[in-house]
Amino acid sequence: MRYKTTSREQTFELGKSLAKKLKGGDIITLEGQLGAGKTVFAKGLAQGLGVTRSVLSPTFTLFRQYKGDIWDLYHFDMYRLSDASEAYEAGFDEFIGQENAITVIEWADKVKDMVNSITYRVNIAYIDENTRLVEIK
Repeated sequence: MRYKTTSREQTFELGKSLAKKLKGGDIITLEGQLGAGKTVFAKGLAQGLGVTRSVLSPTFTLFRQYKGDIWDLYHFDMYRLSDASEAYEAGFDEFIGQENAITVIEWADKVKDMVNSITYRVNIAYIDENTRLVEIK
């Protein structure tokens, strides 16, 4: 599925609508260049899951956990990792795919050998300041 969004709000709403299709244990990967809107999309997912806390980018912390209405949201950002062994050392493998949570991974290519069953692959391409091309597979 391909979508063209023309605002942050539309990217957010697209994430929110995807959340309605998810079930515990699902894994979503988010790819795209810096500033493409991966975290905006993740914020929409979070709201769609009933997360009421403010969702922040986990770039400097690697991982953030949020309580949702039905499932928790595990939000990972692998951007600062040099390789998958750092994720393993941080306990990443203990969280992915848990039945009580939805796992969202930004920059998932860095841990691709650790993630076996991806439910949705989301690629967000920066077109211009407001426009994004979002592909969900």
